[in-house]
Amino acid sequence: MPEAGQIQSFSPPMQAEKKKRSVWKRFLRLVTWTFGLFIFLFVTLLILTYAYQDEVKGFVLAEVNKRVNTTIIADPEKIDITIIRSFPDVSVVFTDLAALDATNNKKRDTLFVAQNVTLAFNILDLFHGNYSIHNLRIENGRAHLWMDEKGKDNFHFLKESVETAPTDTAKVSFALELIELKNIAFVYEDRGSESTYDLQLHTVAFSGDFGEEKFEISSEAEFTINALRKAGASFLGGNIGAADLVLTVDNIASIYNIETCKIRLSDLNLDLKGKVKEEGENYLLDLVLNGEEIDLPSALSLLPQSYRAETELFESSGGFYFTSTMKGLYGDTSTPLVKADFGVSPGATIGRKDSRVKFTDVSLKGNYSNENGKDGLKISAFKMAAAKSSFSGSFSLRNFSHPVYDARVNGKIDLGEMRELLQPDTIEAATGTVDVSFTASGRPEAAKPTAKDFRKFTTSGKISCDDVMIHFKGAPEPIDSIFGALNFSGNNVTIDGFTARTAGCDISLKGVLKNFLGFLFTENEVLEVTGNMASENLDLTRLLADEAMNTSETDSAYRLELPDRLKLNVAATAQHINLDRFEATGAKGNARIINQRLYLEEVSFNAMEGTFDGHGMIDASQRDSLLLTCSAEISGVNISKLFWQLNNFGLENDTLAIRDQNIKGKLTSQVEFASVWGKDLQVNENKIYADAEVRIDQGELMYKPLEILSRFIRLEDLKHIKFNTLTNHITIKNREVILPKMDLKSTAVNVTMSGTHDFDNIVNYHFIVDMDELRWKKAKAAKKENSEFGEELEDGGHRTRLFISMKGPITDPKIKYDGKEAVKSVFQDLKQEKKTLKQILRDEFKWNKGKDSAGGKNEPEDKFILENEATPQNKKKKEEELDDSDDF
Repeated sequence: MPEAGQIQSFSPPMQAEKKKRSVWKRFLRLVTWTFGLFIFLFVTLLILTYAYQDEVKGFVLAEVNKRVNTTIIADPEKIDITIIRSFPDVSVVFTDLAALDATNNKKRDTLFVAQNVTLAFNILDLFHGNYSIHNLRIENGRAHLWMDEKGKDNFHFLKESVETAPTDTAKVSFALELIELKNIAFVYEDRGSESTYDLQLHTVAFSGDFGEEKFEISSEAEFTINALRKAGASFLGGNIGAADLVLTVDNIASIYNIETCKIRLSDLNLDLKGKVKEEGENYLLDLVLNGEEIDLPSALSLLPQSYRAETELFESSGGFYFTSTMKGLYGDTSTPLVKADFGVSPGATIGRKDSRVKFTDVSLKGNYSNENGKDGLKISAFKMAAAKSSFSGSFSLRNFSHPVYDARVNGKIDLGEMRELLQPDTIEAATGTVDVSFTASGRPEAAKPTAKDFRKFTTSGKISCDDVMIHFKGAPEPIDSIFGALNFSGNNVTIDGFTARTAGCDISLKGVLKNFLGFLFTENEVLEVTGNMASENLDLTRLLADEAMNTSETDSAYRLELPDRLKLNVAATAQHINLDRFEATGAKGNARIINQRLYLEEVSFNAMEGTFDGHGMIDASQRDSLLLTCSAEISGVNISKLFWQLNNFGLENDTLAIRDQNIKGKLTSQVEFASVWGKDLQVNENKIYADAEVRIDQGELMYKPLEILSRFIRLEDLKHIKFNTLTNHITIKNREVILPKMDLKSTAVNVTMSGTHDFDNIVNYHFIVDMDELRWKKAKAAKKENSEFGEELEDGGHRTRLFISMKGPITDPKIKYDGKEAVKSVFQDLKQEKKTLKQILRDEFKWNKGKDSAGGKNEPEDKFILENEATPQNKKKKEEELDDSDDF
């Protein structure tokens, strides 16, 4: 209980609670009425939108049809009027909208397609019937714009003027304030300049009061460059970009001021400012484009696509800079003045990612201008250095319409470093240093210099090699010990003290190279070489070896090619030459190469204990074959060594043929020879021709036909004949050796033989065996038929002769006694007319050498055609002709 004298305040609990509930009721009532009003208004707007949708669709479609001059493809069922997406605006949404090329062609492609095109206007426009479109949004589409070679395009689809009926009180107008593009594939082709711009526009937004005469545009864009192609070269492919633009537009003066334009391509930031003014059909430009503090890798990423694969193998550091201006009229017939300064700041580095070799202290400075009379590209200075290499230089190109080139390079290059850094596909290894001091200048007639243009270039300077070694991929052995210098003067290069070694061969060269630049930088210039060439040793076995064709360790395969862009004229000497078994010393002569033909003139050398003098030619102009010809005088040659060193003329394993074991003596001969070989140096037996006057002194012969003859008449002396002198005129053609008459004279037995022996060992021989009295008695005693067919000579020397024929395969020939008159007839039939090399090529090879048989100015025009080739049918016919059943 309260004490006396105290006053206690009292508020009934039920009254406070009622007051609290009243506040919440009023709040809920307000929310309910507000939400209900919103729902009412929203439903009302939906009803209005629904009510006016046909009218709005009709006005929009009518307005579009009035403004475009191409076919718009839209399904009316896919045109919606909505307020939900764009509240408080009302939007007309076209789904799957498309337009055809704005051309008069009967067959037209698609200009653009879009999944959604949205036009937004104020909701109040529904009440007064004037629809002002202020927002445009295009989503998920593609556009393909082009301009052909005559300047005709497919994208001018808006009519230049639009007429509206005076009674038309309801209309649609465009007062755009916001244009949005999202996910648009955009391609533009300028077929006249062979240019293509292929972009993927992720988001692009333009905002501004486009309906005003003067307004400001703000724009933001994000995009990917799929490809920018210009005349076959592709640039910037795969680069992600962005742009921020603030532009003021004065439609009255037709002036566009670029207040800010920042462009980002990958990690490359560019800044564009300036002014553009419309001047009739042209634009007057006053622009500045800058790129500051650009890292070098970003700059390299702007190179054409064809170089990107190479640049991606390298890593770099350092800064690249440029600033450029564009001033003047731009249009179909006008080009603005463009000037640019660019460079690489000192201290940059470039190196291969998989190599420790790097160029350091890289720097470059240059400028560009298209000003009439002063146009050109100039790199005033560049330099770079590695651990063992350094070089510097300059380059300029003046007058783009008729360019003048100037270049200068100085430096010292370590080839090992360069090979590791560049890793060329054609070089397996390289060492040594090359010192370069070189200048060149010239004015080609065409934009791309031709061989004729390079002949007019002026050069000076020197390139020196110091102990250089280069091993080309695929080559069996490297070229090493390269010393010497190339001295440039005018269009010629003088070779001074040049020496090199490869595959056991050494070579020294002194002379002049003509058309050197054209040979290096064009595909059709011929390099002319004149001078003197010398060698201590030419190991042709190793030099011509083709390892890819070797089938075993003991096999040797070769391949001979003559370059088609080389014209050679040198006096050559070689102290020692070897090819397989062949060896020669003291070789000298003149060598000329022209049109893939090698001419050897006034050639002489010592070999096989004798001497050779003559001339010859190797024609390698055919795709798969070589024509070899020679005319030679042979004196005092050991014939046994001749057969052995020449691998018994390919009959090494043929025990029926004459080989080095079967013949001895000293050979003196005059030979005319022609044959066709494969590029792998395998002879074509069907295409061999030889004509030779032969004399062998102090000889011995052990020949299979004589051995067979010995068994036939039972006379052992014929197995191994020793003679003082053998003379004959031998012809080889159509795979056959022709012996008109050969005399083997000894004190005991003389043999005269004639006939043919082909490459299949089918023979047709006739023999006269002349023996003394003692041998005759032995022969009669051994075989009684000898006495029946023997003929005693009437020379008082008590000598007797036998006439014998041998025909068929040498392994089983048909042998019989022959008649005296038959033998004489054969001698006469087989008598051969000696032919010159020129006659051989004309008559036997059907090959016309032209007026100059030595291969001078009048080069052969007709391709050689070889006839009379042996065939299996011819071989069988020949065996049948030689078959004789009257043998013993």
